[in-house]
Amino acid sequence: MFSRIVPRYDLLNHLLTFRLDQRWRKLTVRRCAVQPGDRVLDVCAGTGDLALAFARQSEASRVVATDFCPEMLARLPAKARRVGEEDRIGIGAADCLRLPFPDASFDVVAVAFGIRNVVDPAAGIAEMVRVLAPGGRLAVLECDVPRHRLARFGFRAYWLAIPLVVRMFCGKNAGAYRYLNESVERFARTVDLAEIFGACGLEDVRRERLTTGVAQLVSGVKKPPAGAVA
Repeated sequence: MFSRIVPRYDLLNHLLTFRLDQRWRKLTVRRCAVQPGDRVLDVCAGTGDLALAFARQSEASRVVATDFCPEMLARLPAKARRVGEEDRIGIGAADCLRLPFPDASFDVVAVAFGIRNVVDPAAGIAEMVRVLAPGGRLAVLECDVPRHRLARFGFRAYWLAIPLVVRMFCGKNAGAYRYLNESVERFARTVDLAEIFGACGLEDVRRERLTTGVAQLVSGVKKPPAGAVA
């Protein structure tokens, strides 16, 4: 499904969110407080917008983008070249549930709009924590359903109009965006990211609801090993 929508993926992401997705990614980078020389991993990277935001906004020594859909990742090299960041971004196909990296390989791990597509979000987050160095920060940016009644009504009314827009650009692949709507609603009902972060041993867990609650940003810090000296 994801490979079929690659040609219009970036355009529709920006169009359907009125480019707020870019603002949310920039906020994610700021919240991660990347230090000079840090190693950053973007999981479920898609076409790499979050990886590019890390490369452009931070002093990370290396940003690695992984996704289980190679067709999505194939768009990233050209995007990185256009902004002069091709030398700082590594790319590789990988399953979020089995990341091909040793323990504590990265100082920052982040995912934008991808964790709800993982068959077991808690296991995916646990795997991200595994490759995160002690003291490192994990951030998950994801769609959400507003808690306020009026905002929720407007949100759902907007989703009813989306198929008309998507059909103009995606034609027979418009079903992928019906999946998007369904997956957001299901994820919001069944998954509590902050609770999962706590269960994975992260500290200083924070949840920010963005733009009336249509998105959420959850972050936390990996505890140092017991007995470690600060």
